[in-house]
Amino acid sequence: MQHLVVLCLWASQWPHVAGNSKTRRAFFPSTNFLQRERRGAIQQEITSFAEVAAYYNARSPESSLECRGSPGYDESCFFHNVYFSATDSGFKLSALMVNDTSGNRQHPLLHDWVMPAIVYPVDVDVITFDSHAELRAHAAKFQAKRRNGLTLLFRAQWSDRWAHALFDGLYPAFMSLTKFGLKDHLFTPLVDLPNYTGNMDCRSESAQTMGLSAQGIYTGAACQMEEAFRLFGSKGNHEGELLKIAELHNQLRASNGSLLFQHLVTGSAHMGEYASNVALPGTLGSDLTEEVADNGRDIVGIFSDRMYQAHGLPLPQPRTASNIPPKDRLNVIITENKRMDSATKSMLKKMASEGIPSVNVGEPELAIRFINWHHVQPLKEQLRILRDTDIMVSGIGTALFYSAFLPYGSICLNTGWKENNIPSYGEEMLGMANHRSRFVYMPLEKLMKGYSELDLATAILDAAKLISRGFALPLADSAVNLSLFGKIIRELGRKSETSKKGLQGKLQQDGGFLCHQRPTGQTSMSDLVFERNAVLINVLPPPPPVNLTAACYLDVELLRELKNHHGFLEALGLPDRGCACVVCEACGFEPRGTEVK
Repeated sequence: MQHLVVLCLWASQWPHVAGNSKTRRAFFPSTNFLQRERRGAIQQEITSFAEVAAYYNARSPESSLECRGSPGYDESCFFHNVYFSATDSGFKLSALMVNDTSGNRQHPLLHDWVMPAIVYPVDVDVITFDSHAELRAHAAKFQAKRRNGLTLLFRAQWSDRWAHALFDGLYPAFMSLTKFGLKDHLFTPLVDLPNYTGNMDCRSESAQTMGLSAQGIYTGAACQMEEAFRLFGSKGNHEGELLKIAELHNQLRASNGSLLFQHLVTGSAHMGEYASNVALPGTLGSDLTEEVADNGRDIVGIFSDRMYQAHGLPLPQPRTASNIPPKDRLNVIITENKRMDSATKSMLKKMASEGIPSVNVGEPELAIRFINWHHVQPLKEQLRILRDTDIMVSGIGTALFYSAFLPYGSICLNTGWKENNIPSYGEEMLGMANHRSRFVYMPLEKLMKGYSELDLATAILDAAKLISRGFALPLADSAVNLSLFGKIIRELGRKSETSKKGLQGKLQQDGGFLCHQRPTGQTSMSDLVFERNAVLINVLPPPPPVNLTAACYLDVELLRELKNHHGFLEALGLPDRGCACVVCEACGFEPRGTEVK
C-alpha cells in the first residue's frame, strides 16, 4: 500500500471560482506576495510555475496542497514540496506544512489508478507543527535530493497492453492535470508499473518492436508505452525522463534518502476508460467527473494532439467542416480483429485489394488498405497512418481505441460483433468522447444476420458521402456518435438518478467493478440493454450469479420502457415474443420469421 503523510504548520484557504463546489480545499502560504495574484481557479492562477517555484525554492521545507474532485471517488491533489521515501511495502509521500488554524484541515482520499474496486489508495495523514523550527528539524531527517518542475504520479497496471496503458494509465493521470489547468505543462512521469522491460533500452526501435515473450508479455508494447509516457510528459523532447517507482524504491532504500518533488499531481481514480459510462471521463456528457472549466469538451482531442507531438509528428490539421477543403481522395483503413473468422478476413482483404467503385461521378476516390496493427510497429508508425485516415473500419475491442487519434472530419465505422447471436458495438463511449470525428454503425439487423461484402461496401460509401457532403466541426453534440444502445443508456441515466449513480459506481461497495464485468467488453452498453449476466471469471472469490441490471443498479422498468420507445425490436429485426424484458439474454434471440417452439 502507498502512504501519504501530510505534515502541516500553517495555511490559509486559497480563494476559488464561485460555483466550483468540488474544489474542496487548498493549503498555501498566506503572504501578500502570493495573495496579490491569486483570484480564481488554479488554472487561471498558475499559468507558469515561475512565481510559485520562486517562493518554494526560498522556503523549501514548506509544502502545500489543493484537492479537487469527490473524496474517495475521483479526487486529485496538487502538491508543492512533497517528499518521496521508500518503505518496506512501497513508498510514502510526506508534505510539510505550516499549522492550519482555519479549521479547514481535511484528509484527502486519493487513489492512483482507475479500475473500479482494484484501486491503490494513497493515505493522507495531516500532521500539524506549531513552529517553523519543528518543521525544519523534521525536514532535515529526509536527506532529500530536490527535483524541480512538475511530476505526475500514476499507475499503469497492464503496461504491455497499449489501450489499457494509455486509457487506464496515462489518460486518467492527464485528467488529473486538467483539473488544475496543467494540461499544457511539461511533466516528468513517476509511474508504478510492472517490470516488463528489465534493463532494455526502450528508446531503441528494436526494443519497441519485440514480440510476445515466453512469459506471455508483449515486451515491445511495454517499451512503446514507457516511451509514450516519457515523451508525452516532455512533449517530444528526447531529454525527458521516466521515473519508475520500483527503481526509485531500491535506490532510496540503499541510500536511506528521499526525493523532494517541487510540484506533484496525483489521484486518478474513476477517470479511465474502465470507469466509463457513456463517454470517457472528463469529456462533455461523461457524467462521471466534475466538469471543471479547463477540461473543455475536446479533452480527448487535446490528449491526441499531445501524443502526436510526443512522437514528433505534425498535428492533425484543424477543420471547420469535414469537406473544407474538399478532398478528391479518401483514405480508408479496414482493421483486422482477433474476433474475425478466416472467411471475414478474406472478404475484407479482397475488398482492400479490389477497391470499391464510386457510385456517382464526382465522388471522392477511395484508397482502401487492410491493416493488421501487430504488423505496424511501433506506435509512431501507427499514428502516422491514423493521421491521414479519413475512414476507419473497425470491430470492437482494442482496435477501436485507435479512433481517439483520428483527424478532424474523419469517420469511424463500427462493424460490431455478434456473440451467441447477441450483437454488440463494444466501446462506443469512445464516440461520445470524440468531437472531431463521426461514429457510424453497421445496422443492427445486418449485424444480427451477418453482414455481407455488399453491406460493408455500402456502409463505407455512405461514410464517404457523409464526409464529402460535410458535417460541422467540432461536433456540437457528440451524442450523435452513439448507437441505439448508447442512446438508451444515456437516456436511462438522465431520467433515473439511481441508474446514473449505479453506472458511475457510486452506490456499490466495489466501486462499480462488478458492473463492468460485461461479456463483450467492460464498457459495453449493449450488455446492459440486453440485461446480460455479469462475467465472473475475474472476480475472486466468485460471487453468486448476478445480472448486470442488479450489479449496475439500473431501473429495469424504465430500461424496458426505453427499449420500446426506441423501437429496439424493430431495429434488431426480431419478432415480438411477448417478453417482459422486450428483448434480453434470458428471453432468447430468434430472427424474424423463425417459429418459437
